[in-house]
Amino acid sequence: MRLAPYDGRILRIRILTMAAGLALSACFGQPANSDAIYGSHSYMCCLENTILSWHAGQHVILHWQPTPPQRTTDPKPHEIVLTISLTGPFPSVEALKQATSQGVRPPGVTTIDAAPIKVNDRDVVSAASELDLPSDLAHGYYNLATEAVEAGQSVGGGAVINVVR
Repeated sequence: MRLAPYDGRILRIRILTMAAGLALSACFGQPANSDAIYGSHSYMCCLENTILSWHAGQHVILHWQPTPPQRTTDPKPHEIVLTISLTGPFPSVEALKQATSQGVRPPGVTTIDAAPIKVNDRDVVSAASELDLPSDLAHGYYNLATEAVEAGQSVGGGAVINVVR
């Protein structure tokens, strides 16, 4: 059976239309990586904050907990710096809160810093900060400050610790 000239033109038009459609879809398609979704998380500290009395000379380990991941299309991991400091002594919780809210550092107040921990927002790791309390640490109330800094933004927390002898 032989095709009429009219049928051949229709076939050629269909083939050319499909070829043009494939060429245009290749030109306007999205990059291969644009559909990738990544999990990005941060950290918060610490379950051990429920024990609010420490002793002079004690070695304290505080564990950072990863937060639930947020969805992102950014393929690059971002560094997070985790820090903890203990500042005091203060004679009362009220004096501690007043000094920290006003940014005042009374005479005799010292700060003990844990070594900063560097992690990233992609890898879930078991990070832990360690504080070695001096054996001659004065008793009183201390501010435990925690902070996770990522890309210039910080999230922090705090707790009041009673250091006893």
